[in-house]
Amino acid sequence: MALIDKIKDLRRERHTFASRSIVAAIGCGVLTAVLLTRLISLQVFQDEYYQTRANENRMRITSVPPVRGLMYDRNGVLLAENAPAFVMEVVPEQVQDMDALMTRLIPLMDLDIEDMLRFHDRVSKTPRYAAVPLGHNLSMEEVARFQINRFDFKGVDVTASLTRRYPLGAAAAHVIGYVGGINEREMQEIDAAAYRGLSQIGKIGVEKSHEETLRGMPGAKIVEANAYGRPLRELDFQMGKGGKNLILTLDAEVQLVAHRALGELDGAVVAIDPRNGEVIALVSKPGYDPELFVNGIDTKTY
Repeated sequence: MALIDKIKDLRRERHTFASRSIVAAIGCGVLTAVLLTRLISLQVFQDEYYQTRANENRMRITSVPPVRGLMYDRNGVLLAENAPAFVMEVVPEQVQDMDALMTRLIPLMDLDIEDMLRFHDRVSKTPRYAAVPLGHNLSMEEVARFQINRFDFKGVDVTASLTRRYPLGAAAAHVIGYVGGINEREMQEIDAAAYRGLSQIGKIGVEKSHEETLRGMPGAKIVEANAYGRPLRELDFQMGKGGKNLILTLDAEVQLVAHRALGELDGAVVAIDPRNGEVIALVSKPGYDPELFVNGIDTKTY
């Protein structure tokens, strides 16, 4: 009897093992079928969708700001020009800890508390995917220090741009005016499409009254970027339409003579051609350096 029971147990074990093997094989077959079905779905039926998503992650469309129009006096002397400058920009969306980033940047860049406050204010008013300027008119030494360590700062880059310059300075500030950062009120009034990639607008003087003429229209470019958001190559570029130049009736030489004639006195001088009403000179004192307002003026200087 013991031998018969032993044989029965052996058969039962073999039967149980065979049953479990069949169940496991069926389970593996079902899982493999599900996996293959999903793979076919992704590779064949949804290929276009995911390819598009992948391209969106790999390629970035960015605006190309137009070159602002220049201003000349009646004799061709520059009154407002665009000078090359290096700008440090931060894309908040790509930064995990903004405070930690600022702490690591301070030793490399000549940043003060006013720069930090202006930057945080701009971040709060700008979409997180858009680049926000942190430092303007960087020196070659600052650019070199950053470039050596740039791979430690995801979401930060230094770009070459143009900044507004006013050769006559305070002598023509009241008539030429200046450009400055677009504030919250102006954002509600302007055409967003016309200011893509632009962060400045004419504030007073001719810069404001002829903003439409001087501004131009932005272009766009498609840039391939790596996993860290660093640009690898430019895939497409559409040039924007630059702003138109203005030739004013002012005479720069007469403007400077009138400014010097006032000396230490406060007042105004206007020189008008009586034949046609053209304004040859328009000076007002006390004056100010308009370039201080271009990239944001700190409280102490203001």
